[in-house]
Amino acid sequence: MHSQLQLIRNADLGYILKEQSEIVGWIQQGIVGLAGYPSRVDAYFAADAAASTLRDWSLGREVSLPVPFPRPLAPDERVRVDDRVVGRLVPPFKSAAFGAAGYGFEIAVPADTWLSVMLELAQRLRENTAEWRRLRHEVATPLDVA
Repeated sequence: MHSQLQLIRNADLGYILKEQSEIVGWIQQGIVGLAGYPSRVDAYFAADAAASTLRDWSLGREVSLPVPFPRPLAPDERVRVDDRVVGRLVPPFKSAAFGAAGYGFEIAVPADTWLSVMLELAQRLRENTAEWRRLRHEVATPLDVA
């Protein structure tokens, strides 16, 4: 079980997500970002799991998540769900801008969603991608984690 994420306001960046003493992500203008993955491949599979988590979470609610990503992206940055681009992969230098380490991803969430809901979602995404981070050392495939 992971510890509760802390939401820390940063005037320049939006909000930083902290788990104990480690910065693990950010919330900024309708985007939830998580980082700390050692490779692009790890970040991609974590983003895929996060997008599925958002889709499952939104079932039965009045909002349909994930939503299309708000900016154009290069093909190798795109995270897709049902042929829609819903997120992007983030290189380490982008994560570092928020104080986080490693590769990461950003998933679009409607800007009118309450910050408390975004924090709840970030917590759930972090927990649901923890198994992938743990199993990557055991030569697991994405299907083993799902």
